[in-house]
Amino acid sequence: MMQAAGRLRMSALSITTREFSSHKSHLKKRYFKGDKLPKKVIEKQNRSWRIVTGDMVIPFVGKDKNKPGKVIKVRRSTEQLTIENFNIQKVNKLSPTGEEYQVDQEVPVHYSDVMLIDPADGKPTRCRFGYLEDGTKVRIAVRSGEIIPWPKLEYVKDTTVYPTDTPADAVLEKTYLD
Repeated sequence: MMQAAGRLRMSALSITTREFSSHKSHLKKRYFKGDKLPKKVIEKQNRSWRIVTGDMVIPFVGKDKNKPGKVIKVRRSTEQLTIENFNIQKVNKLSPTGEEYQVDQEVPVHYSDVMLIDPADGKPTRCRFGYLEDGTKVRIAVRSGEIIPWPKLEYVKDTTVYPTDTPADAVLEKTYLD
């Protein structure tokens, strides 16, 4: 009985394998042009990024190339950076009333198309990681050997009081028994 069940499983497995291979060729004919396979999805990199939000960089692409700019946003999944007042394009948007209007928007640029600014002379430089005597990790400019400081992020706390917020007195009131 066990052998018969085992054979049944093997035959079902071979049928599904055949179906899968024919299905795969069907997909290849339908969605992929010629012998080209789809591009690989960018996998998460295990390396540390040397450029973070708030850094001053010099891009090497676009009409505003070689102009220093501040990094606004970092997208690690697509390896792209958004730089302040760089690579601006007009985008059409709809207002809540249904009217169409144009907005200037910064378009991201690839990570490899920008370089950090050397603090010694203001020119583009590569950077490497190093450690100080106390063990802190720092970025070091390859061009001059100076330490590139990590940018300080400005965090603005939202202190506006909304009508649906619970009042502070009600939050601090003791409503339980000891």
